[in-house]
This record gives sequence, structure tokens and C-alpha cells, in this order.
Amino acid sequence: MKNFKRLGLLFVCLSIFSTGCKEPFEPEISSFDHNILVVEGYIEVGGGESSITLGRTRPVYDSISLAPVTEAGVLIESENGTSWQLFQQTEGTYTLVDDLPENLNYRLRISNNGNEYLSEWITPIITPEISEVTFEKKEGDVSIYASTVGNERARYFLWEFEETWIYRAAYRAGYRYDPTSKEMIPLREDELTYKCWQSNNSNRIILASSESYQNDFIYQKELLEIESFSEKLGERYSVNVKQKAIDKEAFIFWEAIRKNSDDIGGIFSPLPSLIGSNIYNVNDPGEPVIGYLSAGKSTEKRVYINRREVDPWRAVISDYNSCTLDTVLVKDYQFNFSTGFYFPVSPYCEELSCPGFFASTVNCVDCTVRGGFLEKPDFWED
Repeated sequence: MKNFKRLGLLFVCLSIFSTGCKEPFEPEISSFDHNILVVEGYIEVGGGESSITLGRTRPVYDSISLAPVTEAGVLIESENGTSWQLFQQTEGTYTLVDDLPENLNYRLRISNNGNEYLSEWITPIITPEISEVTFEKKEGDVSIYASTVGNERARYFLWEFEETWIYRAAYRAGYRYDPTSKEMIPLREDELTYKCWQSNNSNRIILASSESYQNDFIYQKELLEIESFSEKLGERYSVNVKQKAIDKEAFIFWEAIRKNSDDIGGIFSPLPSLIGSNIYNVNDPGEPVIGYLSAGKSTEKRVYINRREVDPWRAVISDYNSCTLDTVLVKDYQFNFSTGFYFPVSPYCEELSCPGFFASTVNCVDCTVRGGFLEKPDFWED
């Protein structure tokens, strides 16, 4: 799940605001305010990736809300005695790709700095398929929805998504200047920096219970809204929706976190550590732990949206508002193109001669400057 940092930040905000004091003051920082273990994750059965993220809360006025827990021992244990070790991929994030049996109960064991934590035994829930992912344009924006049908075993749902889109630089720079030969060299297709892909993960908690719907049919649960003029729909856009069925206790936990996230600082809002968790310190069960672990088999569905499907749509990239094409004459090539400030875009020609090149700055010709990547994703369909 992508709500890990939200848990730590929410804890800090509520720690500050739940005092209810009107006058500014420096609160006494106790051990309760920091070093609380935060656990977020999902044990994936039936094939796929299990991912666990670990962190510890920091003091209220620290510059970061969570410090990643590194070099921890993280194991998934089954009720038949089999265990699987997770390996750290990035700081604080531990993963396992394996085919865990669907018919066993599981728990998580965490070892770090002499402390041992266990989750309660968890019965995996097989998630129903996503019926459909649809989109609708209304009042200029585009909303994306997921629909599904619950059953007796799966009535509580959590959604995540990853969105990916194409965008382009303001200008297509098709040449590079060779200071040795003092010539313009046409770029190969794989050297162009004009077309990029960019991705973004969901950053809010999206929940629903099929108990609230007729025949357990959750129809068009809104996942996200793309605002008018967004570059995401400027050419081609894709969203991959992941759906997880969770148990009622996990649903109650995440619903409480969601409500607190919508109204951070509510004086009667419970701290995340007081909401309840299914993870505990083996030697000190009274130690607060933030997080609720789930297990099951998730489902995914990907859809694509082309610009023509939401026309009229005008993508606006404010970073390109100041982009212009300047003319660089041959005599100035060495000065302008050797410094890396200007990049040649295309020949500047007058009648029968081409006395120079049109040029622009790197932020206008290299789409990676804005955080995108040049390589087409493996899943991408043109």
C-alpha cells in the first residue's frame, strides 16, 4: 500500500493538535511521541509480490515524520511451519515474490534491534475480479471508477492504483553539436529526449464495503479525478487498478485512518496507535504499534484513455510557458552549444542558405528534466 508515510505524518499531526491548547507552547516530548513501530503491508498468496514497509515515528518537531527501519529480519510464517524471508529492496521496504499457498493462515515476524514483533494469524481472502474500470468526463474533469461484486468471504475492499502517461518536451531537438568537428550531428531515434513517460501512485485511502450496496455490487467507486487541462490526458494515459479484499477489522482500521486524514487535528480523533493493530511486541504486548497487516490474493485491471476519447481537451504544461526558440548563427555554435546552455533543435534557413540553427534550453528540449523516463514501460500498449 502507498499510505505508509501518511500514517507517520498523521500521527505527528494528531500528537500536536490533540492537545487542544490555544496558546503556542513547546510540549514535553515523551517516549510515546516517537520511536513507535509503523508497519504497512500485504501478504500476497497464489503468486505475486508481498511487500512490507517498516518505519518508526520521530519526535513531533523532527524534520521527518518517519525513519525507515533498515536491516530488519522479516519473515512470513505459515501455520504448517513453513517460513519465507523477505529481502530489503529500498530503505525500510521488504519484499518477497513467491507462490504462497492460498489455503493456509499466515503471520509476520519482525526482528530489529533486539525486539521481536508478531502479527496475529491472518486468513487470506481471495479478492473477486474487478468487474470494470470506467471513466467519465464531467464539468471539464475526468473521473475514473472501479466496479466489483462482493461475496460472503469478501465484502470489504481497498483500492490502489498506478497511473502512467505520455508527455513531450516543448521542442524536438534532433541534433547535437560536435565541438571537435564543429558540425551538427543528427541524433538517432534512441538518442532523442522529446518523448517521456511519467508515473504516479495513489496517495489516499480508498475503501468501500459491499454491505452498503444492493446485491453486494459496488458500482463505480470513484478512484481519482483528473483535472481539466492536465497533461496526463494530453496524448495517452493508463491506470492500473489493484483491488484487495480485507477483513472487517482491517477495514475499520483504514477507515479510521482515512477519516483522520480528512480531518487532521480533530480534538476527538483517536491517534493511529490507539485505533488498534494486529501486530504486537512479543516481550511487551502493551507497546503501541501502528499498522494493520492483511493477506490475500489481489486482482488488477488496466485501462487506457486516449486524448480523442475526452475531446475537447487542451493539455497545459506551465513549465513550458517560458520556452522560446532562439537563433544561433554558425559563428556562435562553439560558444552557445559547448556550454550546455543551448541545444540545437532544427536548421534555421533563409531562401537557399541555412546560416544557423534554432535552439532552446535544456528544460524545453529534454523531457526527463521534469522527472519522466525515456524507456517505454514493458506493459505499455500503443
